[in-house]
Amino acid sequence: MPYDVDPRVHTIIIDMHDVPSMDGAAIVALQSLIDEVHHESVALILAGLPTRIIVQLHRAGIGKTAGMLTYCRGLPRARSVALHWQKEKTE
Repeated sequence: MPYDVDPRVHTIIIDMHDVPSMDGAAIVALQSLIDEVHHESVALILAGLPTRIIVQLHRAGIGKTAGMLTYCRGLPRARSVALHWQKEKTE
């Protein structure tokens, strides 16, 4: 199912700190979301993921992509990264 992304949106931050685990279906759904937002040239930042879930994502082939996908420990850092990416895109 395609998502309609507002053209003014350049980066989405998802707060994942309350996510204790992800099963295969959740990882597939996340990959689908990543594909859709990247198709719209929207970057994605996953904030607050536990290390074990980051390892799961890497094993599933979901890794960091410069300027498009990253993981941050918390929302303040995610906001900082989003602002940095926005500045890079406008220069």
